[in-house]
Amino acid sequence: MKISEINTLNDIQEYEKSSNLKRDLEKLVSPLKFEVDSSEELLKLIITLKCKWSDLMIGPFVSEQQEYIYYLTKLEGKQRNKALGITDQHYEDKALANKWKKSLAQKVASDKGGCDQAMKVLLSIYEVLVDDDFGDDDE
Repeated sequence: MKISEINTLNDIQEYEKSSNLKRDLEKLVSPLKFEVDSSEELLKLIITLKCKWSDLMIGPFVSEQQEYIYYLTKLEGKQRNKALGITDQHYEDKALANKWKKSLAQKVASDKGGCDQAMKVLLSIYEVLVDDDFGDDDE
């Protein structure tokens, strides 16, 4: 078991069967030091580190916000749509498209530490999703 896989007190007990968790954690965060007096405090520390310590994070992004900013500003076409979770239903259901836009807007808005460019791309994608004339060959 890896430290990044610890989510419960039982996981701590399992880890401790084969290794010393405190020692391994100290090596991981060295030269920083920490003091914990119980397994509960150790679990809280691990959960905090999983959110903020890059060696324990899952995936290449430092935050969900940065992940979506990357998708919006660096990817294009089908690859971007797949990463952003856009499906055919988003083109057919304006309410679903609106819900999707609002959810992502909260994550990438510049007033929340996001990026203006990502927000512009998000809004342009949304406009395509709700455009009634999109794909209409009559005009």
